[in-house]
Amino acid sequence: MVTGDETILADNYQMMKGWLKYHEKKSNNLISTMTTFGDWLQPYPSNLKDGENGNRGNTDFSLIGTAYFARSVELTIKTAEVLNKTEDLEQLKRLHADIKAAYMAKFYDENLNVLAGQPTQTGYLLGLAYNLFPVEKRDIGIAKLIELIRIADTHLRTGFLGTPLLTQVLQDAGRSDIIYELLFKESYPSWFYSINNGATTTWERWNSYSIDEGFNPQGMNSLNHYAYGTVSRWFYEGILGITPAKAWL
Repeated sequence: MVTGDETILADNYQMMKGWLKYHEKKSNNLISTMTTFGDWLQPYPSNLKDGENGNRGNTDFSLIGTAYFARSVELTIKTAEVLNKTEDLEQLKRLHADIKAAYMAKFYDENLNVLAGQPTQTGYLLGLAYNLFPVEKRDIGIAKLIELIRIADTHLRTGFLGTPLLTQVLQDAGRSDIIYELLFKESYPSWFYSINNGATTTWERWNSYSIDEGFNPQGMNSLNHYAYGTVSRWFYEGILGITPAKAWL
């Protein structure tokens, strides 16, 4: 996308197709059953399996896995198109359509209310970012996402998976104003919360350290952990408008 070099696609195309076959084996009627860490370190988790202080977030694990199954197929389709693997395209496109249909039937009703687990920002972000919702229902998905953001007093409630999708989805919806609101929040959870508590690197947790309470006592508390630093992509692509000639998101 950035350099135009197709070599990495050619080198990995067979692996990509192998991954799809493996994920299909790890699915039940195209609904993923693959083990997942979930939306890792989502703020304010209430996942009963993990406990109130769990790390894997509230987005249904099968919803996450199925969304990434569909995304993997989508990227393989785009790769096949670049490499002129026309013999694979019909089967891949059919698989993608079937996964999307299974995803919608399993996880959402006609009004995009969640049928499995709790409604989360990340759940709607996955459906929007990876075009899993029907086109005619996309505005409903955007409205559901914004409602959840507003319920959280315009704070993000996303972990490692949802946070990288937040800015692009909102910008594509014409709501960059919400991105700026999220970006300049100073209360937990936010980027400026970390900065105001002395961060000079991106932390693993939104609250890895605070001036008042010291280090977060939970495990896996790296103070140099890029995941939430993905917002910097939006600085270039969103604020400055520097984007690849062909965008795949």
